[in-house]
Amino acid sequence: MENALKKDSELLKQRIERQIMELTATGKQLQQEITKRRHLEQRLSQQTDELTVANKQTKETSTKHTHTASHPGKHDFQLKQIEQQLHKEIASRKKAEENLAQLQVTLDNINSIVFKHL
Repeated sequence: MENALKKDSELLKQRIERQIMELTATGKQLQQEITKRRHLEQRLSQQTDELTVANKQTKETSTKHTHTASHPGKHDFQLKQIEQQLHKEIASRKKAEENLAQLQVTLDNINSIVFKHL
């Protein structure tokens, strides 16, 4: 009976350790994704700023063309696209951060269970 309990305990410990390793790997992947998305967000923000400046300069120096709301200029269109992409990236990054937080809670719970039984 005691051997069976030891065996079950060892199997449970191995299973928990395997799950911890899997969760840790997933956490690292999510952290890498967050880092990548932050970098993309910075790049998009920089591009948005550059296009905003270019758009302003174009409007200030243009004497041949007038831009109306129904016919936005090239820079206006590019700026709108970048803003949309930035919003998508921000939403995706927030989701990844939420997933990482949930994963960390799960990992903490598993760790507390493992250390209680060791």
